[in-house]
Amino acid sequence: MTRKARFVLAAMVVLVAFGVLVITGMRKSRATLYYLTVDEFWQQQATLRDQVGRVNGEIVPGSVQYDPGTLVLTMELRGTARNLPVVYHGAKPDYLEQAPSAVVEGRLGADGVFQADQILLKCPSKYESGK
Repeated sequence: MTRKARFVLAAMVVLVAFGVLVITGMRKSRATLYYLTVDEFWQQQATLRDQVGRVNGEIVPGSVQYDPGTLVLTMELRGTARNLPVVYHGAKPDYLEQAPSAVVEGRLGADGVFQADQILLKCPSKYESGK
């Protein structure tokens, strides 16, 4: 085998190994888990049962209820056809009442309530720079 052929073969092996590492890393990374809208979630709920997922939606005004004694937070995310009821156990996120929307991560319970393990909020507009 010529020197040039060995170099090309070695370069291909390195590229394939690098590709395998990137793909494996992306599969294990939670950062590659995207979110669905409330409507998309309801359309795909049968295939998503018992799987962790993320859902993004507008927080229904007046739906946020928090019990500081039990650390239980309930709210609804708006969908066009059907809202998504959400329950979260833990400390109430700061500025929840001012947040226009949220991304919740968790699973849909058998009762049709989304059991959130994590809540990510969109920053209130008062923190956006003025233009």
